[in-house]
Amino acid sequence: MGSWRFFEKQTVCKIVVVFGVVFSPLSAFAALSIEAETLMRFYERDTLFEKDQEVLALYEYFQLDSGELDSDGFSVHGYGWGRSDLIDNGVFDKSETGELLYGYVQYKSSQRGYEASIGRQQVFTGIRTESLDGISLSGGIGAALKVEIYGGIPQSVETVNGRSGDSIYGGRLGYTLLSLYGLGVSYAKAENDSEIADESYGVDISLSIPLSITTAGYSIYNMETDDWKEHSYEAKLPLGSSGISLNPVYKTFNFDDYFDNDETTASPFRFLVGEDEKLTITGADIDLVFWELFDLALTYKHYDYDKLDETSDYYSARGVYNLMKNSQLGLEAGVMNGEQDENKYGLVRADLYLAGDIGFLSADFIYVSYKEKINDEDKSIFGSLSVGSSFMDDMLEVKLSGDASSDPYFDSDVRGLLSLTYTFEK
Repeated sequence: MGSWRFFEKQTVCKIVVVFGVVFSPLSAFAALSIEAETLMRFYERDTLFEKDQEVLALYEYFQLDSGELDSDGFSVHGYGWGRSDLIDNGVFDKSETGELLYGYVQYKSSQRGYEASIGRQQVFTGIRTESLDGISLSGGIGAALKVEIYGGIPQSVETVNGRSGDSIYGGRLGYTLLSLYGLGVSYAKAENDSEIADESYGVDISLSIPLSITTAGYSIYNMETDDWKEHSYEAKLPLGSSGISLNPVYKTFNFDDYFDNDETTASPFRFLVGEDEKLTITGADIDLVFWELFDLALTYKHYDYDKLDETSDYYSARGVYNLMKNSQLGLEAGVMNGEQDENKYGLVRADLYLAGDIGFLSADFIYVSYKEKINDEDKSIFGSLSVGSSFMDDMLEVKLSGDASSDPYFDSDVRGLLSLTYTFEK
């Protein structure tokens, strides 16, 4: 433990030194923005040794930007977090931890149509988002083509067997015709300990046709399993000038092909791997707007599990009433009809947000009634309340919130949060 903490301290020191060296010359002529958020979380958790363990954790999030992402020239961007368990009763594996989520230098030239970034960053290539320590390049070829490439080492919260032999690279070639049509082809390959963890390619498309009709989606193919991972497509169909739109959706997931071969990759759905399961989701939303005062959304979703030979249907209606500027009241009711006990329930929800000169207040309440009992419970209840205000010409924002819930899996869960956000811009 001592050597690990020494490593963490050395890493943090290196990060501070690097950012200090880089920002010193840039801050003299570039816009500088600093945001620090301090969170104090309180809740209870069951451990292997004791129930209802109290947790009091201090989180610190720090973001620093020198220069604008959309501006030409050099800019530097960094964001990280740290946590300290103030009680240290064994709920967390480590009482103190943290991570640099991103930290990179970017150069952009709008006139020449290209940009480059180096460092820890997130790269979006049309069909997926990659987090890596490396470099990314993008540029236009003429007015219609755009090329994006990236490469480096995959970023992860925990490293397994070191980072030797780990790599990730890929890219996207996109074609755009004005604002009417867009088509992209992407490829990505990741290796863990010199073994292929994921190799896939995909296509993404967007289309805008007369009458303000739009559609967009993507498909991803797993080259390791020779089958499709995922299809996801949706559209928006305005119905005249009435303020009504129909939004159909179609999605499929092949779980055996959806996850890569890296057994260290964390996912709450990894247990579905090997089940040869395929989930298809179809449905639509109908959005109605009445004089910008009231919004109504009607939703229908059909869930079809191929291997389980099971289907579920979800119906809901949600209305939002705009009370005043930046304030609204929402009401929602929904029903899920399925074959499993977890998929037979009715849901009601009410949420409120009020904003004024002195601050804001938000509240949320959710009640779920199950048709059949689960763990001898037939309902779930969740409630939350938050208040906040800004000070020092909006440089400091203070939020206080709390929530409580009870469901078939937890008798009671109570949590509290105090947040202080400080923003500085030059």
